[in-house]
Amino acid sequence: MIRILALLIGLFSCSLLHAEEAIWENNKITPAQPFPGKVLGVESSWGGYRLIIESLEGEERKYCIAKVWPGGSPHLSYQFVAKPELPPLGGPAIFLNPAVEVNHFSWSMGVWKIGKVFGEEDCLLKAMELDRKTKN
Repeated sequence: MIRILALLIGLFSCSLLHAEEAIWENNKITPAQPFPGKVLGVESSWGGYRLIIESLEGEERKYCIAKVWPGGSPHLSYQFVAKPELPPLGGPAIFLNPAVEVNHFSWSMGVWKIGKVFGEEDCLLKAMELDRKTKN
């Protein structure tokens, strides 16, 4: 009975871990992204990327900046913004026209690579790993 209970706990823990780590799905970088979206702009830096994301759903568009930052802290964060009030990002941002849905987005200009297509080299994976290490 104890073995069965231990097995069930292990399976449940694995399914929770997988759910938490779902990345580049449903037009979200991670489940924490506030809404499904498309990337409007990118700022590359030695520290990582800032992505300007516009919502895909609803008549009134929403915007956020996703900071994927393996080279600094926090390593991954989201900030709501109003489009007319986009804050200066700190460096030259490149705007995409047309914007690219998050599921299909990738970028390799600069010292980092970001996007599902890069597998283990994806800087989002590195940022998430660093977040896990700092939380433990």
